[in-house]
Amino acid sequence: HLASLPFRAFQSGEGGAQPAAPSLADRALDAAGIVRAKVRLTGEIYDIEGNCSEAFNAAPKLLEGFGLFERIPVGDRLAYLSALDTVRAGGAHCETGIRLQGAGADGAFIHARASFCRVSGDTLGLCLQRVEIPAAQPAQPVSESRVRSDRYLASVSHELRTPLNAILGF
Repeated sequence: HLASLPFRAFQSGEGGAQPAAPSLADRALDAAGIVRAKVRLTGEIYDIEGNCSEAFNAAPKLLEGFGLFERIPVGDRLAYLSALDTVRAGGAHCETGIRLQGAGADGAFIHARASFCRVSGDTLGLCLQRVEIPAAQPAQPVSESRVRSDRYLASVSHELRTPLNAILGF
């Protein structure tokens, strides 16, 4: 599951902490469209790793802070906050499905799987993976026999209910 995915190690270099060269595992995670980030207990996101532009049509800066939360539709925010709270309260990990408002001109929703885990005392890890939802199957035309059957049952039901309602006093 996503909660066990590693974060890139940072090494100290001239000018402060510099990201280590991506390992083979990091490149594989990037190729799979998995974005990793660190989350403060307040829910604020920082230190985003992975290819956000390709996976979620957004620059990492747009998702930092509370940017990710703002892109989640109101209907999905409860699931996101519940998963965050489960790990914040001491759970090992928690996963949920969410949608993100797309950054493109059409603004279509992007479906994703969000997985929280504890990284250290006051830092949580968040892994986001885009999920492709298959297009809905076209509706099958209703057969003529099915329509006749439904009409017959509706009329029989009406013919039985009318006298029964009179007898029962409804």
